[in-house]
Amino acid sequence: MSIDPARRVTILSRAKSTMAARLGQTVDAITEKTVEALKRDGGAPISAEAVREVIVDGWHQINAAYAERAAAGSGGADAARDPRLAPNVALLPEHLTAGVGTDQATGCVDFQGHEYTIEGTEYWDLAPQKSTSPARRLTEGAIRSSWNRDHGEAKFPGISGAEIAALTKPGPHGEPPKVRPGDCIINGGGGDAGHVSVFIGNDDRGQPRIIHAMATEHEGRNRAEHLRDVLDFARGKDFKTGVLSEGLDTFFDRYHRDTVAVVRPKKPLTPEQIDTGLTHVRTLVGADYDYKMLPSDASRPTKGDRYYCTEIYIEFLKAALDNDRQKLPHVGTTYYRQGTPLQMGIVGVDAHIAEPQNLLASNDFDLVLTLGKGADAVTDIRATHVVALKGAISRP
Repeated sequence: MSIDPARRVTILSRAKSTMAARLGQTVDAITEKTVEALKRDGGAPISAEAVREVIVDGWHQINAAYAERAAAGSGGADAARDPRLAPNVALLPEHLTAGVGTDQATGCVDFQGHEYTIEGTEYWDLAPQKSTSPARRLTEGAIRSSWNRDHGEAKFPGISGAEIAALTKPGPHGEPPKVRPGDCIINGGGGDAGHVSVFIGNDDRGQPRIIHAMATEHEGRNRAEHLRDVLDFARGKDFKTGVLSEGLDTFFDRYHRDTVAVVRPKKPLTPEQIDTGLTHVRTLVGADYDYKMLPSDASRPTKGDRYYCTEIYIEFLKAALDNDRQKLPHVGTTYYRQGTPLQMGIVGVDAHIAEPQNLLASNDFDLVLTLGKGADAVTDIRATHVVALKGAISRP
């Protein structure tokens, strides 16, 4: 839509005034108020659609006005809205999120009472961190103890192994499989999209397989089972954890899964890139799970790294795209520290973590399909994740 540059300046000026008058308005509300102001000013009529387009294009300038107002002490906790993300995704000025700790990163509340999560640094920009062996071991015990308990994961109908495996097969008339090698299968129980598995294709018997990092061998344990697991851990039992390769259907049959969302990069990978990425992740099988959830374990430079679930897909992307920062898709992180479920005093997690939810919030991935409660999970995540990085905001 062609709009005279001088007219654009006028529209943005009015939009910024509207934003400063009441922080945290949606783009639709700002558009409506701006159209009303332009009518009062007189001049050539202009449609709401044209005004909205100018506002979206100049969102940085409008948000800057918000930032100035917030910095002056007028509602710094309120949230603006980025129209290029989902309509309800809150966006805070970057200077307000730069030093946000974990106790503020999750469970924030905007001016309308909506809770949201503030994303931190992009995963690719994280510096390696070092952890000590005692801290890792204690954290491992605490996470195992917490994550294998029954937290209501089975409150929704589960997705069977046969159901998910069928999506990896060609259609009845030769249509391509809906789930393809290199796809990221985000899954979970209880309506939570909290785990990542990488689909690597079929084995020699034609059975679909995945590679993923598992923190616990079991889920949904009752009190007696949980106590037995704690004692086994104390005795040093070798649990089926870490980076595993297993059948896709086998995993869905042994773990209750009622939530699935499959994503792949918006910019398609070539077959050669997919092969390179899958070849790399196959070499990770057997590695330990990273209970400290650090971006790189600098304490083990000669023994290989540890990985948490999202990092298996991240490793796939890094290998497929030759670790080229300009080609890698946006993968945000969430900073966990004291005051969040992952923190247990000194023992726990203190890191920027690339969660499955960060993949679903990113504009650089296409949502291929959802199963079960997957669609609800995606809607909720895209409505509550604040993507406040320059790279994320500037992407079309």
